[in-house]
Amino acid sequence: KLIAIAALALAGVAHAGDDWDQTEKIMGSTLLAVTAVDMMQTITIAGHPDIWYEYNPILGRHPSKVQVYGYFLVSGIIGYNIIDALPHSWRKGTMGTLMAVEVGMVAHNYSIGIRMGF
Repeated sequence: KLIAIAALALAGVAHAGDDWDQTEKIMGSTLLAVTAVDMMQTITIAGHPDIWYEYNPILGRHPSKVQVYGYFLVSGIIGYNIIDALPHSWRKGTMGTLMAVEVGMVAHNYSIGIRMGF
């Protein structure tokens, strides 16, 4: 299922938007890094359903590690394609907003004792 969804997500983008400038590349890399930390924290949540639960309604309260990896793979592919298709005037603001949300989630998770797992 996940491979089919990922293939469909990629097939929808025949030609991406403007080339990314240096700031956008740095923002994209930063967003990817913070999202990776969020994913690893979510893996920790999945491995300890007796202690924590997930807030993401798509994943549900107690996702498996496979569901977590699949969710982040598919959402990453779809998210990248959407951001890439945006013009410069929207791309930076969108990535800045997403980074703020991700940093907030990572900070909240950290504050309640959730570290990174694999």
